[in-house]
Amino acid sequence: MTNAIDLHLFKDISPIQIVILIVIKVYSVSNVSPNVLIKIARLIEHKHVVDPDHQSLIVLSDLESLRQFFNDEACFNQLSAMLSSIQSIEDLDRVMKEFKELVNHEELNDNAKKFTTSSLFGAFILQTCTFYEQLDFHQTICLYQSLDQFRGTQPASNKGELERALDAQLAKFNLNPPNEVHVSTSKPYLDQLINEQVTILETFGTPTPPYLKEIMRLMSSTRGSIENMGFNHVPNYYYLLYLENLANLDYNGAVDSLHQYFDYMVSNNSKYFYHFALISKASLHQYFGEDQKAIDSIEEAVSVARENKDNATLTYILSWFCNFMHHKPHLWANQSLFNKTSGDNLLEFIIKKSSSVNQSLLAVNLGFETIHMMNNSQRVATYMANLVKTMYVAVNDSKATFSRSAAISSTAWDRLGIASLSEVYSDIALDYSENSSENITLEAKRLYHQFQKGVNCEEAYLQISSLSPHDSSLRNAIRIQTLLMQIKLYLQQKRLRKAKEVIDVLISSNIKDIAVRSEVFLLEIEIDIEYENYTQALSKINKMRYCDDYTVLKLHLLKCQIFNRSGAVPLSLLLQVISLSKNYGFASLLVEATILLFSTLHKHGYDEEVKKFADSIMPIAFTYGDENLIRSALEIVK
Repeated sequence: MTNAIDLHLFKDISPIQIVILIVIKVYSVSNVSPNVLIKIARLIEHKHVVDPDHQSLIVLSDLESLRQFFNDEACFNQLSAMLSSIQSIEDLDRVMKEFKELVNHEELNDNAKKFTTSSLFGAFILQTCTFYEQLDFHQTICLYQSLDQFRGTQPASNKGELERALDAQLAKFNLNPPNEVHVSTSKPYLDQLINEQVTILETFGTPTPPYLKEIMRLMSSTRGSIENMGFNHVPNYYYLLYLENLANLDYNGAVDSLHQYFDYMVSNNSKYFYHFALISKASLHQYFGEDQKAIDSIEEAVSVARENKDNATLTYILSWFCNFMHHKPHLWANQSLFNKTSGDNLLEFIIKKSSSVNQSLLAVNLGFETIHMMNNSQRVATYMANLVKTMYVAVNDSKATFSRSAAISSTAWDRLGIASLSEVYSDIALDYSENSSENITLEAKRLYHQFQKGVNCEEAYLQISSLSPHDSSLRNAIRIQTLLMQIKLYLQQKRLRKAKEVIDVLISSNIKDIAVRSEVFLLEIEIDIEYENYTQALSKINKMRYCDDYTVLKLHLLKCQIFNRSGAVPLSLLLQVISLSKNYGFASLLVEATILLFSTLHKHGYDEEVKKFADSIMPIAFTYGDENLIRSALEIVK
């Protein structure tokens, strides 16, 4: 919609409510399809119309939009006929009295359906008629004019000779009235519309359509006000702007919008929304890499929640903080909420709290704990038992919670080397995240993992390159993944100079995600090894800090590769990596370390020992499904 918008915003009653009353009137005297009745009920409850293909809101601003919405010609024709019969304010008064009679059983004829005052339709009729009776004369004129604009202009064939002559003269001098779209609705309806758009943006990542942006802009301006009624006190409008600016990586715009939202909440002494604004502020700083400011904001939010004895919000804030610190372990020394230097006590505390507060938070926190256990020296039986608890809680909660928990299950089974189960849970996570922004993240993760295992690499690279999310941050994350894939392709092709050029770009790009940063660091070491810069590679390995146990074993494995290439036999370190990988269920490291051991033994002529041990490792390699590792193993044991 590119036309200018002429917004008429009413306090309580607008043309759309009258349209709903007309449909109820039609239903009272004839048959109306259940599909139309369901849509009318949703409109009464302020549940807005969402386009299923684009996950965007549709504003019912004229008869044509109503025709498409109802998708029922019989009902629409009766609605259109009744709207056409309202040719004056007196006609509007008359039909409003007729609507009210639908709940007055004494005055209703026997052929019409009856509505009680406690029913959805009956309560809506009484409420709307009461609002209409409270309008003064000027407001009634405005409502009638808006209703006239809603039903559209008169067809040329129905115009008189004088009207047609005037239209011709206006066209001759290019003085036709501007082609504006008239939107007439009530403030509560548009307040709810903004809330719905916030939900859509958070869930699907779909940007606000331009025509909705214009409507919301007009809501906060002097235009669109009636009877000096101000509409600038719409806090969620500023929160929506904050989300839009965040998605576009507009730091200044996001800060300004959030501060406007924040100021409104503070001025209204809204304590609940006060710490919600603080959480949003922390998320903003975290989003743009301002870690210390994020910690300061979350500490203030914790203080407010404790002051108000709001355990539910406190648990949510600490869950956010736990996830934040999981990705920023080097910041434990910079926070004052917990004295410990790890998240063990924090996880234990929030799991205990969330079990009595919120099932979604409990599932999320159990998932955090599972990942924490998996990466930090816990036995397989321990973290798999925790995974079962996570899935049990999630399966009884929302689709979003179940999808996230399924993604964690996919990671756990992949770490154990059971590729088939990992793929099953990955598919479940994708199916249950359908039509949400999380779906793109999971799809990118699946394709990247497929590429890492050497399965249809070229196809995976093309598919991940074709993903085009609306969110700028997600778009950048996918771009980084494609660059990592390029580096690995260059390493396979021995194009070391090109690999070095791309890795230098990534190193200078200030990546915030610690997992991605670690992967870039590991690839940088691999490039040094390929260049035979062994001293430099070992120096980088020794300098790496804040690693979980999985990454530590990966670094030890890289050390073994360096020693092996330089002629030393790193048997003790290599056997330690194999033993620990087996104990902790790190299948990929177990296979990779065993292949390196086979290579070392093969170099020294111990072929019989290689073939003997191959029977124990090859089934694990095939079950894990990494084509690169399988190929390397087969070359040695053949």
